[in-house]
Amino acid sequence: MLRCKVGARGLDTREVWTILISIMGIKMSKRQIFFIIAIAVGILLLIILAKKMGTVTDQPVLERKSKNKRIREEREIGRLNVKSLDIGAGGHRISLDVGIYRRENGMLYVRVMIDGKLIRRSLQTRKESEALLKTRSVIMAALEGQKAKEVPTLAEFTKTYLAYSKRQHRESTYTRNLRRMPMLIENLGSMRLDQIDKRAIGTYMQKRAQEVNSPTVNRDLSLLSSIMEYVLELDLIQENPVRKVKKLRESPGRERYLTTDEIKRLLDACKVLGERKGVGHNPILYEIVLTAILTGLRKGNLQNLKWSQVDLENGNIVIPAGEYKNRKPLYFPINPCLQEILSGLRHNYPYAEYVFCKADGTEYGDWKRSFNTACEIAGLKDVRFHDLRHTCGTLLNMLGTNQYTIRALMGHRTLAASKRYVHTPPETAREASNALGDRLRRILDGSD
Repeated sequence: MLRCKVGARGLDTREVWTILISIMGIKMSKRQIFFIIAIAVGILLLIILAKKMGTVTDQPVLERKSKNKRIREEREIGRLNVKSLDIGAGGHRISLDVGIYRRENGMLYVRVMIDGKLIRRSLQTRKESEALLKTRSVIMAALEGQKAKEVPTLAEFTKTYLAYSKRQHRESTYTRNLRRMPMLIENLGSMRLDQIDKRAIGTYMQKRAQEVNSPTVNRDLSLLSSIMEYVLELDLIQENPVRKVKKLRESPGRERYLTTDEIKRLLDACKVLGERKGVGHNPILYEIVLTAILTGLRKGNLQNLKWSQVDLENGNIVIPAGEYKNRKPLYFPINPCLQEILSGLRHNYPYAEYVFCKADGTEYGDWKRSFNTACEIAGLKDVRFHDLRHTCGTLLNMLGTNQYTIRALMGHRTLAASKRYVHTPPETAREASNALGDRLRRILDGSD
């Protein structure tokens, strides 16, 4: 029994309680006092035991836990050091420190930390021997599930790529991407970006080739390649699978340029449309077509050409890198014929921002309708505005201009690109053949 010192002799606990109760004026028998003391000691022992078991409510963590989410007692039964574990299709190998634990119900589970994230998975067994065999497959499945959450599908990634395309590409390229994207999403949109491989792309190409021609399929493939290159930059995949796929063979591109007679007929028709009213009326179509032939500029560059890009005093046209197809600035020298055309436009529209504008000085816009009408009047068939660029390259070639100069004037990066715009008319080829025959005849006669 507990005792305490009071004066010269010690008093036991029962005597202390007797004294305290008598002081308070409460009359109790010794049996009652002993019963109260026993209850108090029992409560004290329960409190001490509860603290050791961790179930009292003075612990803030446990106060926040509901009955269904209370912390279960866990016991670590061992740790594994997995030295070489293959994850994903890329075949990457990593080392993991894996812990195997047993819950209070006896079930075993595995716990591993990867990239700062704790992954816990049940091994669905209570036997340690089976747990060791299941650990690898369970971790692999967990990693694949984690990876699936991190790598989006093509459909989910569309908005991210289109925002990137709008920042990095020309407006015309961005518009084409918007037009082609739905077909890719329809066939590959449900696949994660890391699941799109050579086989999936090949299946798409075969299906698409039954609906459209080869160039269209190849343009779709180019868009997909651009998407995967951006995904590669974001480290969501290890390589661009489109690089392994061969494009479909395309037929040779159309070779359409205007002969000298066709040029004259077209320009005469443009003058007619500039003077008459009604369908196809365009007062500056003559200047537009002549400028296109003299410079070889693309339609979009002519539509967006501003006077701030034209230096009449020094005789130069400067197209900024952001507005030109090969992303490099183009410097085109203004010849006397072009100088006359541009000076006339400046005189007629002195306050205009755009070179080719409406009467109020605003951007003219698309002149496709008036150009097609002019071609009909001139009797020209199968002629597009872009054929004027081919006409420019062909005229430069007929004048004997070397290929490097043609490449510079037309703003091409390579000679191969320039060659697509340079054509040799049949009469020029015949003249060259006749000149070769005359030269050989002189050699044989000894007159050369």
